[in-house]
Amino acid sequence: MSGVGLGRVTGVVPAQAASSLEGFCIDNPVSGDQLTGYEALIRGWVVGNRSRVTGVQLFDPSLQSVFREAPQNEPRPDVAAHYPHAENAEQSGFRIPFSLLNLQPEASVEVVAVLEDGSRVLLGTVSFRRDVLASGYAPRIQPLMVSCLGRSGSTYLMAILKNHPQVVVHGDAPFESRLCKYYIHNLLKTLSEPPETLVTAFRDETYAVNAHWLSAELPLDPQQHHRFRRQHVERLAEFCLREIDEVYASVCREQRPAQPAPRFYAEKHGAGHTPRLLWELYPQAREIVMVRDFRDMFCSALAFNRQRGTEDFGMGSTRTDEEFLEVTRERVMGLVSSMRSRSQDVFVMKYEDLVTSPAATVSAALEYAGIARDRALVEGILAQARAVGEDAHRTSISAASSIGRWQQDLPAALRRNCDRAFSEALEVFGYR
Repeated sequence: MSGVGLGRVTGVVPAQAASSLEGFCIDNPVSGDQLTGYEALIRGWVVGNRSRVTGVQLFDPSLQSVFREAPQNEPRPDVAAHYPHAENAEQSGFRIPFSLLNLQPEASVEVVAVLEDGSRVLLGTVSFRRDVLASGYAPRIQPLMVSCLGRSGSTYLMAILKNHPQVVVHGDAPFESRLCKYYIHNLLKTLSEPPETLVTAFRDETYAVNAHWLSAELPLDPQQHHRFRRQHVERLAEFCLREIDEVYASVCREQRPAQPAPRFYAEKHGAGHTPRLLWELYPQAREIVMVRDFRDMFCSALAFNRQRGTEDFGMGSTRTDEEFLEVTRERVMGLVSSMRSRSQDVFVMKYEDLVTSPAATVSAALEYAGIARDRALVEGILAQARAVGEDAHRTSISAASSIGRWQQDLPAALRRNCDRAFSEALEVFGYR
C-alpha cells in the first residue's frame, strides 16, 4: 500500500500583481516538493491596498467551488518591516493545511485572497500529482452512483434500481439511506484532514486529543508522521470499504434472504467531490447522472414547496423566486462542473427519456452497468416501481404532462430569466 513517495508538487505559479494588493507571496510549497502523506500545506502572506484582507480561500477550479478557508492571522514581522504603513501587515500571514483527498489525484488549487469590500483576488495556483488512494482491499459490492439534483426524477429511478436483483438499496424512496456516504465522507474524508483543523465543542476536548502535538511535534519524527498521515489513511480507507461491504451484505440478507449477494449498491449523490473519491476507491464503479430540463426542474421545485408549505431545494435561504432561481442555477452549474471533471465513463439519463421510453432507457442504463437487462426483467422492475405510488411526490397531473411545464406554469418574466439562467447547462446536456 505505502511506497516511498506518494507524489509531488508539480507547479506553483504566482498571479500577476493586482492594484488592490500591496503585495503577496506563496512561500510554501515549492515546485518539486515531494508528497509523503495525504495532506498538504499552503502558506504565505498578503497585504491589501485600499481594502483590508479578511481571509484566504482554496478554490478547486474543476468543481468551481471553495473547499477550504482560513483567516489571515499568522505573524509576519518581515512583511511589517517592508510595509510599515500597511494595515495588519504584522499579521498578514496565512497557513492552510488540508487533506489531498479533497482533490483528484492530479489537480490544481487556486489561492484566493478575500477583501473586506467583498472582492476576491487570485494569488497563485498550486498543482499536485499524487498516487491513487490504495486501500489494499478488493470490495465485493460496487457503488452504482446516482448523481442528481432534487426534482429530477431520481425518486422514480431509485425505486426501479431497488427492484433489480443485482442491486441493493437501503430504505424506501424518497428516503433511501446513504450508508456509503457516511463512511466515505463522515469518516474517511473527515478523519483524513490535518489534525489542526479539528473542531470540537469545547476547548479542553481539543487539548485532550493532542491536536497541537499531532500538528506541530509529530512531523519532527518522520517515521511516525508517515504512519499517521499516510498508512493510517490507507488503513482507514480499507476499514471503510470493508464496512460498506458488510453493511450492504447485511441489508441484502434482510431484504432477499434466498438471493445471492448483489453486484451493486445504489445511492444518491449531489454535485461535488464524493463521487470522484468513490471512483478512486472503486475503479469498477458505475455512475448514472440523472438530469431533467432544468427549467422544468425549477418549476417543479417551486410547485413542491408551495403545495407543502416547505422551503426545500435551497429555497430556505431566499426571499423571492428570482433569488431561488439563482440558488438553483448555482446548484445546476455545480452538477455541470462535477460531470465535466470526470475522466470516467458515466451514463447520462434524461428524465424525459425515462418518462416517454422507460423500458429502453432503463435497459440502456443496465447495459452500461453490465447487469441483467432482459425484457421480462425490465418490465417487471418497472411495474414494481410504479406500484410503489408516486402521487405523494408529484406536482403535476402526470409525469408526461410535466415535460415542458415551465412554458405554461411560470410568469413571462421569470420564464425568460429561467431560460437565460440555465442556458449553458441546457446546452451541455443536449436540451438545446
